[in-house]
Amino acid sequence: MKSNIMPNPILLESYNKISEDNKLIRLATVTTIIYSIIFVVYVIYQLYYIVSEGAAQAETMDIAFEYIQFFMDNIQFAGVIVTLIITLAVGYFLLPPIADGALISYLNNPEKGGKSSIGKGLLNFFPMFEYNSMMSVVNYLIFFIAVTRLWDMGILENTFVQVVILIWAFIIFFSTIFFHYSKFLIIIEGYGPVDAIKKSIALTLENFGITLKFVLMNYFLYIRFLLNIVIIVIIPWIFIWIFYTLGIDDIQIIQYSMYIIFGILILLTAYINGIIEAFFTTYWYKVYKTITKNEDSQDKDSKETSKDEDTITQQNTNTQDNEENI
Repeated sequence: MKSNIMPNPILLESYNKISEDNKLIRLATVTTIIYSIIFVVYVIYQLYYIVSEGAAQAETMDIAFEYIQFFMDNIQFAGVIVTLIITLAVGYFLLPPIADGALISYLNNPEKGGKSSIGKGLLNFFPMFEYNSMMSVVNYLIFFIAVTRLWDMGILENTFVQVVILIWAFIIFFSTIFFHYSKFLIIIEGYGPVDAIKKSIALTLENFGITLKFVLMNYFLYIRFLLNIVIIVIIPWIFIWIFYTLGIDDIQIIQYSMYIIFGILILLTAYINGIIEAFFTTYWYKVYKTITKNEDSQDKDSKETSKDEDTITQQNTNTQDNEENI
């Protein structure tokens, strides 16, 4: 177990890196923009669900039929919405693997520039897509959505369901400690997704102390999700309260204002998430390079020691042969 790497210098270097190089933030923002939009849509859906939960079933159905009738009367608008949904779905699956690969490639070879990094991301699309698909099982948001849905369905008290949830939670916890080096192994070393996960687990076990320190920092810095909730939920409600206080009751003004506010907040949230994503990726990259450098040095020393031992053995053998000849 190695713990000779101090985390503070790496954190400082990571902060300086993203402060000096805007390309990192731009590449990371590409990764987070789709997540930010989907997050906003999910929050809006949850708010509507909470508000409509107390309404009568008939009233809720009436609202649903009103939406259906609106889309039937405005078929072009409905087409735009469907196209937007398809675009988001495709972007959700296609953009992150490319952007992740480009970001790591740029960190590893910044002198080659952003275009070369994007090309590297495209070349590694399939292994990164496969890895991201595997990691979706251990995604906190998906876990949270699943648990809340089971709670709403009233089956969370079932013993079998509780056991499955506990096993799932343990797998997620395990992945947050042992899988951090997988992406770097895929992009930099050319590992396949499964082999990268195995190698990442091995690296973590060999460097458990430093990895655990950075995992704890990860949890601390994941306050960004709380910031998302504040930005996306609290601020629009503040504007609604302002409209109400000022006596503005024009529905169209309120609607268009909300559209503009949500659009700005989506971009702002994506940018904030891009900064944090760039920071996390940068410092995990530096940790990865540090521990692999230490391993390479140890392997080199081991080879040199073995070579010296072989030389000494050969010299002793030659000496014995000379003595026998004499």
